[in-house]
Amino acid sequence: MKVVIAIPVYKSRPSDIEIKSLRQVFKILGMYPISLFTFKECNLNAYQVVLKDFTYSVIYFDKKYFQNIAGYNKLLISRIFYKTFNKYDFLLIYQLDCWIFKNEIEYWCNKNYDYVGAPWFTKKNDALIFEGVGNGGLSLRKISSHLRVLNTFSYIKKPGYFLYILMKKLSFKSIIETIIGLTFSNNTLFIFNNFEQNEDRFWGIFACKNFKWFRVPDQETALKFSIETYPSKFIKKTEDLPFGCHAWNKYELDFWKKYIK
Repeated sequence: MKVVIAIPVYKSRPSDIEIKSLRQVFKILGMYPISLFTFKECNLNAYQVVLKDFTYSVIYFDKKYFQNIAGYNKLLISRIFYKTFNKYDFLLIYQLDCWIFKNEIEYWCNKNYDYVGAPWFTKKNDALIFEGVGNGGLSLRKISSHLRVLNTFSYIKKPGYFLYILMKKLSFKSIIETIIGLTFSNNTLFIFNNFEQNEDRFWGIFACKNFKWFRVPDQETALKFSIETYPSKFIKKTEDLPFGCHAWNKYELDFWKKYIK
């Protein structure tokens, strides 16, 4: 089976916007396997009412992964998460602040990227500087590639960084930080991985930097998959709409109202 859509659920009462987003993904992609992933203590009655006419599964993980953003980040950089879905080739993460415009999921699977998400930009004066690909809220992930990264040791911060800190200021704290940085807590191997930033930066920045085989699209291609920030700069007409978008209710809501009824 090629692809599964996975929707994180961490609260019992979805907002009106989240309900509409949920209906939209089932409307457009309901012919594919869709799974809600959550924890056993979460009351899913509200979701069951919305999805009473649709087919889906529910997958449970430990409650600790849903208590805050840090826990969610840990889950999406864990081997257990991707092994749960490893009968599929690809996994589409669909958070409930996303919107799908058209069914292009097989097209993007056939591109065979290891990771695809909305590109990141920083604004300098009036120019947008491309940072990388990309946002994990709506992202397509090749499961075997993610497991390969998590099963491989590579430094996230290079050893020279810790040696520089040690040489700059020799202290008990810097010695401990150097030992930790050169042994565990600073690598991609799942056993010791303690990445402290958002999980999509792990996949979108560090995985493709550390592993030359880990393929992500260029900026222009990623914009056709998903857009998050500055949508009005990239979409001028309906034909410009990507496969989907993320955080449409946060960035330029008035703009998105033209396309999301």
